[in-house]
Amino acid sequence: MERATFTLLFSTRPRNFVRKPCMRENWRVSSETIPKIQPIQLKKEFGSLITTCILTRLSILYDVMAFYGEPQWAVVGDTFPVGCAWADSIVYRDTSFDNNPDGNDKRYNTKLGMYKAKCGIDNLMMSWGHDEYLYRVLKHNNSTIPDEGLAMIHYHSFYPWHAGGDYTYFCTEKDNRMLKWIREFNKHDLYTKSENVPDIEKLWPYYEKLIDKYIPGILEW
Repeated sequence: MERATFTLLFSTRPRNFVRKPCMRENWRVSSETIPKIQPIQLKKEFGSLITTCILTRLSILYDVMAFYGEPQWAVVGDTFPVGCAWADSIVYRDTSFDNNPDGNDKRYNTKLGMYKAKCGIDNLMMSWGHDEYLYRVLKHNNSTIPDEGLAMIHYHSFYPWHAGGDYTYFCTEKDNRMLKWIREFNKHDLYTKSENVPDIEKLWPYYEKLIDKYIPGILEW
């Protein structure tokens, strides 16, 4: 078990790219002055959740996996539920599972597999990746990021669901509410990097307040 503050983790990570600012509806997505960290103001309909959340995969913690020698397959890539039939929308679906014994196991190769209809996306066992890792780190450290933000982090790479439209038979009403936030969030994540680095030191106090609010103190990972 390792321990450090989020600020310390950030100080060890290269600041090579930032994301371009993006404005949509009543969301506010500022220029990503910390690589891959985007503050998003939640809509007023969430009442007490009207705050600016630190979101994305928070690649400072994502990079920790690479620092500790995790293989690429365990760090990056789209995610999907295990224990049920693989959806056609999974990237490289036709060749990725040739040697996976679950494909010949009646417990796991059917539409529902080991689950029940409308059991909830949170009750699915997801394949491993940086999103799952960060979500577990945040939960373990009792982060106060709201459920909408945690869902964005947890299912950011679950493209077969939020982009492919698969696995909806597992969804609850809550999942459908979270889905709109995940889809909105992904509009601001991919292909939005910029080499124009802003004055990070000047903007750092703003982000430091968010860190102190949502992921304060010493983190364990």
